[in-house]
Parts: sequence; structure tokens; C-alpha cells
Amino acid sequence: MSESTAPEIETPRKPGFALALSGGGYRAALFHLGFLRRMNEIDLLRQVDAISSVSGGSIINAILAKTSEHWKESRLSGADWDKRIRKPLVDFTKNDIRTYPVLKSLAHFWKRGVAVAETEKSYHRMLTQQTLGDLPESVDFIFCASDLVFSKPWYFRREKTGNYVAGYVRDWKSIPVAKAVAASSCFPPVFGPQILGFSKPEMRKGSNSPDNWADLVPHIRLTDGGVYDNLGLEPVWKNMGTLICSDGGKPSNFRTSTRASTLSRYSEVIQDQVGNLRKKWLLDKIRNLSLIHI
Repeated sequence: MSESTAPEIETPRKPGFALALSGGGYRAALFHLGFLRRMNEIDLLRQVDAISSVSGGSIINAILAKTSEHWKESRLSGADWDKRIRKPLVDFTKNDIRTYPVLKSLAHFWKRGVAVAETEKSYHRMLTQQTLGDLPESVDFIFCASDLVFSKPWYFRREKTGNYVAGYVRDWKSIPVAKAVAASSCFPPVFGPQILGFSKPEMRKGSNSPDNWADLVPHIRLTDGGVYDNLGLEPVWKNMGTLICSDGGKPSNFRTSTRASTLSRYSEVIQDQVGNLRKKWLLDKIRNLSLIHI
């Protein structure tokens, strides 16, 4: 399809256009780069109302967030796309942001959250200095993590950072986007969970908070968004009439496992099956969504 050819889009049954960018580390971030470039070429990217992301998807989502005034206003030229989106991402992915945090966490094994805290510093230094309060209102940018205490997805976004069980952060505007990306991408067991450390006054209760909510809040731990939903579908599928999911996750592989690798293989199989169930669910729900042919 040429750049001038408009995609065929059926009239949505309800308004709203969302993108879901899956997890999968640098591989997924670069996979999404090609997908998003095509979205820009056919003039669909600027029509997006919400972008939900997990792990590697959150890396490129952070770049989209700080350049939104450019691609949201009009379709970017090839040169502008390379300058504002492609080059920053490619340059970032040339950096190893994993080895040092992991080694430092091993050297300080008695401390919690060392690896993910160091990763957050790398994101803040090399990727984005924005806070959630800096995010534009024109697009709902959602960075997905997993809440290990309340067993729910945790969303970093404007106004409603948290979830309906754990509650929502009152001072969400001051949270760095780098912290959101770090929580979204702290893959277990390589990275320990992110420790939020919020007290009861810093949170407001959710619609389904338990009776012992105040006791649990200070212990909230966040891990990779892919633990709960590696496709990033959860926050956007119910209220958006059009949804496109870019899946850059690792394909299933077939291998034997040694005694030492059996534990990690358990996790791989569980996550693979959860992902397959979500894909089947998405395909089953496709009749309720707009159909887009690119």
C-alpha cells in the first residue's frame, strides 16, 4: 500500500482508537518501531486516543509521549520520523542497561529494589525526563506494570495511577515516566520488584479495596507488566471502539530443560499460555471492534 492510500476502516461501534504495544524487551521496542512507522505513513498514528504499553513497548511509548506534539499534529515526513522517533530509540537500544543493575543488586543482595532503581536511573538519563504530569492530555499514555500485593495490573497514567483494588496515587503528577517504564520492564527474576513505598495518606482507596487496605498499601511491589498481561490489552479493550495490538513478544519455543532451568521453564510455559488465551480472547472479540486492513 502506498503512503497516499487510505486504509479501509469500518465504522466503529463505539468511539475511541487505541494501540496496545506488547512486551518483549529491545526486540519488541524495535518491532513496534516498524509498526508505528507504518501507522504514521498511512496517517493513522495521529488519530490515536490511547497507547497502552508493556515492558519493551513502554520504552518506545515514552519516546512517543515526549514527541506527541509533532506526530499528533500531522503525519511526520520520513526525515522527521527518523529524527524524532527512530534515531532516539535505536540509539537507546545500543546501550546495555541490564548488566550493571544486575551486578549491583548481587553485590547488595540484602537490599531490595536495587536493580530496578538503577534501571530507572538509566531510563531517566537516556530516555526521558518527563513526569506523568508532563504527559499531554491529547493521548492517554498508559504504562502497564503488575501489582504483586493486590494481584492486579497497575497503570501509570494521568490522573489514575494505580488500580481499583490498591487505590490511586494522589500526587501522580510528580512520578517520573522513567519510574513507570522501569516498573513496566523489570522482568523477573532478573530484576526484583519495584518498591513504591507509598503510605496510606499518599493513596486514595479504590472502588474495591479490601478491609485491610491501609496495612497493605506500604508494601505494594510492582513487577513487569507482562506477568499479568504481556499484550497491554487490559486498560483499553473495554472502552475503545478501535484497537490495534502490536505483538512483539517472543514466539514459543520447544526445548528440554535441565534441573537448574526447570523453574524458569515453568514461568515460560505459564506466561505463554496466558498470552495465548488473551490472543484467542482478542480474536473472539474482534466482531465488537473495528476491522483495519493495513
